[in-house]
Amino acid sequence: ANLVNHMKIAKVHFVNEIPRTSLSKPKRYLLKKLAMEQENIQTHQTTETQEETTLSKMIKIVAKVACVKKEDISETTKVFQELTIDSLSSVDMAIEIESTFGVNIEKHFTQDITVADMVCLVENPSQTEEKISEISDVYPKNKTNSDYRAYNIVRKVITAFHKVNVDGTDNIPNDKGYIICANHVSKLDLMYISMALSKEKFQKFCCMAKKELFRNDPISRQLIKSTGMVPVDRSGLTNSKSMQSLIEKLNDNWGVLIHPEGTRSKDGIFRTMKNGASVLAIDANVPIIPAYINGAFEACPKGTKLINFYNWDKKQKYHIDVKFGKPVYPDDKTVNSLTEEVQNAILTLQDELKKRVESN
Repeated sequence: ANLVNHMKIAKVHFVNEIPRTSLSKPKRYLLKKLAMEQENIQTHQTTETQEETTLSKMIKIVAKVACVKKEDISETTKVFQELTIDSLSSVDMAIEIESTFGVNIEKHFTQDITVADMVCLVENPSQTEEKISEISDVYPKNKTNSDYRAYNIVRKVITAFHKVNVDGTDNIPNDKGYIICANHVSKLDLMYISMALSKEKFQKFCCMAKKELFRNDPISRQLIKSTGMVPVDRSGLTNSKSMQSLIEKLNDNWGVLIHPEGTRSKDGIFRTMKNGASVLAIDANVPIIPAYINGAFEACPKGTKLINFYNWDKKQKYHIDVKFGKPVYPDDKTVNSLTEEVQNAILTLQDELKKRVESN
């Protein structure tokens, strides 16, 4: 304590090996150089950390969710207009923002929101009070036996008019949650897909559906509950409470149907899928089951209000073929690589079914 300042220990440096002269004496000038280099590295790292602003953190999150380079995003970027962020990805982004900044700004997501707006919201938490959601309930709802009976009536009516063949049901897991990704060509796709499920499996099965279907009349309420609908805002904004509930259902061995194209095909051809299903599969750590429905477009094409119950041209029932492919597990895949693998699997199923129909 009585030593003068220049004789006191100011800092300790660690080196892997002490440089020595041929006489085994420490090379003091090299030790000093090593200590100074360490000091410069630590100072540079500290400066970099201090310079990581709220804006840079926000850009990093948005770039990660949108799967683009950080350089492609600025303060003025309109997140939901200029980037490919679907409804499930928007939930993933909200969770990332809350985890990083401790503020939930999801209720403020709009089509016009910019990166700068989002920075302002996390820097001013007092402005982020929750607003009343258009759909405040949490979905999917648990089903009862009466819900299954209501579903089964509709199922029997459809099979009375449409001949439905299902293949590959052994690819649907019995002991874990799963996501079915299928092409979307008709209003009855859920019915065709669910015909592969036993009553027990259907009781733990749900689907993503556009929020416009969530009306308050008795028929709509029964349809929502029986089929296990979860509302999706196709503009890219979704209720995170329902998404969290969906993850919990998947962890409880539920299945969920997602049409990854986002809307019904105008010509019956499957082309590209969005990333939402992959985001959910990775978050819940469940496999994606690729599926393809063939023949449904002819029975109920987009733009028609009525279902075609009989093929008068061929004088026979409409033939609907549904095929399930092998499960695709998320493992250590990125969102993009998982999406690409599932998309290719669906395209393969599409080719197989169309060739089978042509050969018949």
